Amino acid sequence: MTRRKDGPYDATREILPHFRETARSPEIPKTAGRIVLAAEAPRVTPEGPVWPLRGSFRMPGGEEAGESLLRRIVLALTSGASHVTQARHALGEVVLFGGDVAGSGSEVTGFFNIDLADLFELSNRQETFHIVASIGTRTSDVLTCDAEFSWIEAPRAEPVTEEDAADEDEDEDEEEEEDEEDDDSWMVDDDPET
Repeated sequence: MTRRKDGPYDATREILPHFRETARSPEIPKTAGRIVLAAEAPRVTPEGPVWPLRGSFRMPGGEEAGESLLRRIVLALTSGASHVTQARHALGEVVLFGGDVAGSGSEVTGFFNIDLADLFELSNRQETFHIVASIGTRTSDVLTCDAEFSWIEAPRAEPVTEEDAADEDEDEDEEEEEDEEDDDSWMVDDDPET
């Protein structure tokens, strides 16, 4: 258990995003140019819904090393059902500091902890997602996870009675009759001058 200044670590009080290693952070990759991801189950906290994504990376050093690497993290979330992809810069307007990454010279390492529920639009109560992170041209492996969002209301099917079905059939017949009455495109004009 990680200790905080104000007591034991409490996941329900974690403020995302942040760049510290946690007990649930994936290990820093051993090879430069790699990003590793781990997603936790979505949950509701006293502050609202949260879906934590933990990441770690080891990148080659250079001009863009340091905390500016964190600004370049892009996350892509793809729905397994619709194949629609949402892509977002992971950090937006977050203030970054030099101590948010470690290393100097040839390699830089670090951690990131992002709230996917805050970053992306989620509309289905249950869904499979494919998540990829990138920093510049380097990408993570695809992380596939099944997620259930308890705060999203499940769609409700309305019960259909025989009476409802009969009413729908009558409505359809009436609409067809109205369409036939209004549609004069089938008529032939015998007078070519009009």
